[in-house]
Amino acid sequence: MKTILHQNKFATLYLDEQIPAISEEWHGSASIEEFQSILQTKLEMFTELKKQHESLSWIANVVGLKVDNEAKNWANQLFHRQLHPAGVAKIAFIVPVGVYDELSDEYHKEKMDAQKEIRLCYFDGYEKASEWLKSASEKK
Repeated sequence: MKTILHQNKFATLYLDEQIPAISEEWHGSASIEEFQSILQTKLEMFTELKKQHESLSWIANVVGLKVDNEAKNWANQLFHRQLHPAGVAKIAFIVPVGVYDELSDEYHKEKMDAQKEIRLCYFDGYEKASEWLKSASEKK
């Protein structure tokens, strides 16, 4: 069951206690400031919820997200560096089906991020992402 943690016209942040994980759903185009604000809010909520849910994971649901390259670069180069120190150990990326189909097999399997700190995997739906996060938590 998902509980809404935060909502505005650009995104809704959820807690799924069954995994447990924090995730978002995007509602179209967002400016870089709006994008940054949502991700920073998500990180703050993750930090607080991690105190109650030791195995809390991160779902990056980019289906429906429309941002420019500057926002993507900010997320990849600056924001991502904040995740591991905050306790993020696993990220399930949910991407549109067409994007998922174009990804190489490397992205369909669990791998480590460039800093070798966070386990990553890409999915074409929430159910598969949640199954991976639950199984990854059980391996811990």
